[in-house]
Amino acid sequence: MATVSQNRGARIDFTALDNVWTIDADVSVFVQADVAVVSVIAGSRFTNNGVVFAAFNLNNGNGALSFLGNGAVIDNSAGASITGFDGGITVGGNGAEIDNGGSVTGAREFGVLFGSGSRNVVLDNSGNIYGAESGVWVLNSVDGGTIDNSGVIRSGNKGISLSLNTGVVTTITNDEGGVIRGKEKAIEVNFGAISLLNEGEIRGLVHGNIQSGNDRVENRGSIVGEVRLGAGDDTFVFAGGSQGDVSGGPGADAFVFMRKFAPKKAGVPTIVDFTPGEDTIGLSKALFKGIGKAGPLKEKAFAFGGMAKDANDRILYDSSTGECRFDRDGKGGAKAKIFAVLDGNPDIDVGDFLVLA
Repeated sequence: MATVSQNRGARIDFTALDNVWTIDADVSVFVQADVAVVSVIAGSRFTNNGVVFAAFNLNNGNGALSFLGNGAVIDNSAGASITGFDGGITVGGNGAEIDNGGSVTGAREFGVLFGSGSRNVVLDNSGNIYGAESGVWVLNSVDGGTIDNSGVIRSGNKGISLSLNTGVVTTITNDEGGVIRGKEKAIEVNFGAISLLNEGEIRGLVHGNIQSGNDRVENRGSIVGEVRLGAGDDTFVFAGGSQGDVSGGPGADAFVFMRKFAPKKAGVPTIVDFTPGEDTIGLSKALFKGIGKAGPLKEKAFAFGGMAKDANDRILYDSSTGECRFDRDGKGGAKAKIFAVLDGNPDIDVGDFLVLA
């Protein structure tokens, strides 16, 4: 194991006999090149408690740290920093683990890059990741990796940018207290898909383009922006959070309601492109009590208009406003709760609703 305990101006190159390096606190590795730390060795481990800085850009796409071997472990401790002219950290092997509690910066392009040769990358961020173009950039046609964020991932353009392939999924968990933001888009999916659980804050557009796959988004936190899931059979779970307008795009999409209703009418979610006979509205039995068994919603539990007509009417649809309501006891009046608005007032009926266990 090698430990850097004095400021250093030379690049660090890992070898088979020297594949564990530690940078002590208050120590800098300042290199006038595009890469400051390099490894192609399997099982390399790097711990940074100080400062790593790559000052020049000689080859686009490089990070200040470049780890291309399998099983790499990178630990950037709280208070430590990694900064590159082009990018912060690049990984390209199988099974890389990145644990960031400090700051990672890509001044011109990306903070962290899951490169085209990477597989099974896990990024655990409790610190701050910034890239001028992308905070985190996943550029992989085979494996989308995993991102668990309880810190801040941000960009002057796209917070997280995914360039994947058909059937490839990136799993993203934005924990309570976590922030993902981008001035243009918070999360962008180019091909492939995301499985996103948001319990924190996402600020900016969440966008799956026309070639994206079967996305799944569950929102328990705040999405300050629209959600456009693009092509594919997408699922959006309204799980007690707040969000802008939600669009499933082309495909058989599912809009699922669970956990709790919006506290005020102003917070009721709007679905902007619901397609009757193709898309579905899923209703959790735990939230919509008394609506019947799991499966297709029964005819007797559904009614048109804004008020229940008998004790069986639980799910109401007002075709003049696009408002979907839930009446807990079938008595109508003020107790009927608006839980969604379908933009454009589509011509839906009972067959568009599904009761979920």
